[in-house]
Amino acid sequence: MSRDEPRPRLSCDVELQAPPPPPPPPPSPPPSSDWPRADRMIISQELIKLALDGLFCSPLDLANTTEERKILHIGCGDGAWSRDMATKYKHCWVLGVDERDVLDPNKAMPRNFRFLKSTHGILHSLKKLPDNQFDFIYGRFLIFSYNPDYYREIIQECWRLCRPNGYVEMMELDMRIYGNPVVGPMTQMLNAQGNLNS
Repeated sequence: MSRDEPRPRLSCDVELQAPPPPPPPPPSPPPSSDWPRADRMIISQELIKLALDGLFCSPLDLANTTEERKILHIGCGDGAWSRDMATKYKHCWVLGVDERDVLDPNKAMPRNFRFLKSTHGILHSLKKLPDNQFDFIYGRFLIFSYNPDYYREIIQECWRLCRPNGYVEMMELDMRIYGNPVVGPMTQMLNAQGNLNS
């Protein structure tokens, strides 16, 4: 049999064909007008509020509406937590500080909320604020954005800014992976790497 002659067909030969194109995806349903913007930060805020059964864990008493309080939110992101605090506690002044302005311009902000954009970094903005200024200082998930030394400096500034008998609350995630009953070798390796990086 020469190279140019067609090869005899065997019963085990399979004819290769290009698969047919996949069907088009079904159209997405239109967004519901009564559901807030499905933004990951808003969803995150709502899930955290649900998990904490509230907006914060500190034993801060904000029931006395005749006493004006000042609250600082470090790394406020889209302002969801700050907006919720300002809406619920109208007698409190809430200042949100972040390096990026991602506040939704179409969303009305409470009158008792202000935003401070940190053009030279959050630490620089915090150092400009006077001592003993806030009754409550709140931050969360900052550990993902800053190295440990910078994070420690932010915490030191929080203590300087906090009034006597005030509270500083930082919420961070435990990056360890847990299993039931035990974790496997890959998870143990990831946990070990996490311990080295912290």
